[in-house]
Amino acid sequence: MAGCYETSKSGPPHYEDLAAISKALINHAPDRIIQGSNWPHVSLPPEQSPDNAELLDLFCSWVPDQATLKKIFVQISIKTLWLLRGQTEHNLR
Repeated sequence: MAGCYETSKSGPPHYEDLAAISKALINHAPDRIIQGSNWPHVSLPPEQSPDNAELLDLFCSWVPDQATLKKIFVQISIKTLWLLRGQTEHNLR
């Protein structure tokens, strides 16, 4: 999940039009969520670039609990890095 500022019709600071679908996706398949910032935000002029800390805070507000937050930012990230290095999921256990 990344770049809500690129597709939102309602816009900042809460991107209300994307909040509900984001929450639904996170609740439905937390094991499939990868979060990204889309930095350096090349789709916008520098003076219109969103604040990365605010986007991160917003994403975190869509996650229902600390366990899911850890799953997204730690466990899935580690798994993804290992898979990119050619390791299988079996080797990660």
